[in-house]
Amino acid sequence: MTFRLGLLIVVVCIALSSCSKLFSPRGSGEIPDTDQTETLLKAHVFHLADTIGERNVYHPGSMERSARYIEQKLEGMGYAVTRQAVHIPPSGEFGAVKDWTAYNLIAIKKGTSPQPKMLIVGAHYDTKVGMDNWHDHGPARPSRTGTPGANDNASGVAALLETARALAATSTLHDVCLVAYANEEPPFYQTPAMGSAVHAKSVSHHSGREKIIGMIALETLGCYSPRVNKKRQSLRLCCFPLHQHGPQTGTLLRGGIFRLEPLSGAFRRVPVLHPRRFLV
Repeated sequence: MTFRLGLLIVVVCIALSSCSKLFSPRGSGEIPDTDQTETLLKAHVFHLADTIGERNVYHPGSMERSARYIEQKLEGMGYAVTRQAVHIPPSGEFGAVKDWTAYNLIAIKKGTSPQPKMLIVGAHYDTKVGMDNWHDHGPARPSRTGTPGANDNASGVAALLETARALAATSTLHDVCLVAYANEEPPFYQTPAMGSAVHAKSVSHHSGREKIIGMIALETLGCYSPRVNKKRQSLRLCCFPLHQHGPQTGTLLRGGIFRLEPLSGAFRRVPVLHPRRFLV
């Protein structure tokens, strides 16, 4: 696990605020203590991946423990956290958890503008359930060992929490919506039971949809490989226009613009644009 890469993600998120009009030019502009931030990032990852371990609706106790951990951390920073129900339909493809409910966790950092816009920053907190083969998307085999999800995606949740901590300590001009998503992993990926799909649908049907300027998804940020078609050390901000709703962009991107992750072969065809062009 390369924790310094996760630390870099938090710094990048903070840098977005300083290079645009999303945030008002207030405060010292100093980057938070990096040693402390690295310690906190490690603590989040170890708690989620080691203390709790595999966390998905097929293991409801650990799923709830991880949700409560995220809620408590955000509430401790002064945020009000709301739960958004993610209903799993009564379909046989989901096995024992059909007709079950998981929850997205949503916190809002309010801006000072009388007519604020909104940036969404999110990360999924579930991990992949055991399956017949590692690359399978189903069916779920809860009796088999799944993943503890240190990289996918405790690293993203850690970055989300420390971004929230940095934002709580400053004044922003516009709103920032912080979301921890449920049910991102198979067998829920790209189904109506996918947490990010539920959230994207809710904001796309909201009367204030036009105020949303983009979305940053924090995903598998904890390690990289210099090998071709593997996660790469260099980071890119991949940008998607709001009107692109095709499944090839991924459900998580349907409610916004951005996906932030180490550049992988699958995203080489995605245009890489400077964030300043979208946040001013």
